Amino acid sequence: MKETIVFCGDPHGHFYLPEKNEKVFILGDLFNHSAFNAKKLKIITSFYPPSKKDNYYFLAGNHDVHRTVEGTDIISCLGYYFSLNYPVFKNLSTALIPCFNGKFFIKVLCLPYYLPQEVKKDDIIKILLDPDLDIDIVAMHKTIDFEDPVSFPFYTQELIDIMKENKKIKYIFLGHMHTPTKGSITIPIDNGKRQIIFAQSLIPTKYNERGDRFVFKVHVDENKNFSLEVQKYPTKKYIICSEETILSPFGIKNLLEKLKEETVIRPKPKLLTEDEYPSKLTPALIIEIYNPENENEVRIKASQYFENYEVMLINKFADQIQEKIVNNEFQDSLDKDRFINFIKDDFLKEIIKCDPAEFIEKKNIFEKKIIERLENLCLEE
Repeated sequence: MKETIVFCGDPHGHFYLPEKNEKVFILGDLFNHSAFNAKKLKIITSFYPPSKKDNYYFLAGNHDVHRTVEGTDIISCLGYYFSLNYPVFKNLSTALIPCFNGKFFIKVLCLPYYLPQEVKKDDIIKILLDPDLDIDIVAMHKTIDFEDPVSFPFYTQELIDIMKENKKIKYIFLGHMHTPTKGSITIPIDNGKRQIIFAQSLIPTKYNERGDRFVFKVHVDENKNFSLEVQKYPTKKYIICSEETILSPFGIKNLLEKLKEETVIRPKPKLLTEDEYPSKLTPALIIEIYNPENENEVRIKASQYFENYEVMLINKFADQIQEKIVNNEFQDSLDKDRFINFIKDDFLKEIIKCDPAEFIEKKNIFEKKIIERLENLCLEE
């Protein structure tokens, strides 16, 4: 016999419907915006009924809080759930999750996005490395592997070192990062018996976050032995095609069939109507345009044949210019940091902001300027 706690990455309005007796731990960012309204309340209470509120745990993310001059506070949406006595964790604290009618508790150290200024990362690391720390799981809504001016970042290697040092921690779950920074969603420790998990968001919030999504089921038996099950979560798909596909009647036919096939059906509570929470997720269509002269025709075709789908046009001709810079023969002669600064400067922004017509007109001038700039930088080196 086992009990199950389901850890979910940032929902952003899309929720996991628990199976019988499952407990759910949300790693922050329930919705894109913290403002409270009746529709959000109905969605949350339909998925996670107040009558069973002790089975649901909410960690405060950056989208769940309202920042004020005096500091930060959870108000509006998540604050309303807090007032209804849902377990909401807005400070450094420990969640006690009862198992087997209170025979024992799973102890989860909660690290929300915002922490009081007096709480430093070094203090957190000391806590996590304390041999007397009695914690099973760490749940974080934190930036990983790059700087953040508000929420101090952790680095993957720091977390690995913590797990290797403190054998009591079974799992570290990471919210906030919609996609893992280094490719894999899990980092096994001790041959996979313990793990660091990038929980991702439950739905891609933009096309470059596309990919499969998962929920993470921690199973525990009566002897407090842990196991982890990774279960795919039904989420929105992004279909990418080229301009040639849109400009071909045969290509359009095949694309319409593919879009229909990639439509996802997800479970939802019976109390919610389709308008309140659609069970059908239609994919978004991403059209990559390499020739700016085709853009207007592509827009017309897209509006004619794909009016029932979300359509995004990506101007890849600007990316081609960036690629020219990155692959230029002078790159290897430059100091890496100097080169990175160069490709991020206002000159590149000027290229990207060009409309198609202006880009065609100035393309050769831009390329000439790029080469001149690289030559000058090499001479400076």
